[in-house]
Amino acid sequence: MDPPSRSSLFQSILCLTPSSWQKLQSIRSKTSGWRAGVRICALSTLAVLLMNCSMVIWAVCKYKIYGGQQILYEGNCDSASRLNTVLHLLVNALSTIILSSSNYCMQCLSAPTRQELDKAHHNGKWLHIGIQSTRNLRSISKRRLALWLLLGLSSLPIHLL
Repeated sequence: MDPPSRSSLFQSILCLTPSSWQKLQSIRSKTSGWRAGVRICALSTLAVLLMNCSMVIWAVCKYKIYGGQQILYEGNCDSASRLNTVLHLLVNALSTIILSSSNYCMQCLSAPTRQELDKAHHNGKWLHIGIQSTRNLRSISKRRLALWLLLGLSSLPIHLL
């Protein structure tokens, strides 16, 4: 007699019906793997966007514009210097979230599928697995290549600025 499978063992321990087990498996598949990582990256980037927009709206509403310039703080130099440092740290933290999200998604997009690997091997070519590689860009679908390029181009200003 064969030992029980891992999933049937968990199912019997948790006393789940087959339909509730399938629901649990469906939830688990949606909250793990690269797709869940992309969802987390999209949500974190959306949170950064909303935070940036709300800060701009707050600043525009709270402070008036004089001669084409907006003064956010007037006071002694030490306080202004500390405020400047804190704001720069916040901007760097938010840009790091965006860059890391973009990098993760670019890695997912450049990873070859099983079919793309098989096709490359059939043609006598090799692809990188597990790392982001521009070599793989010649073998992935045009849609994924376009998304990869869009993410790369949109991240470039953050790297430079």
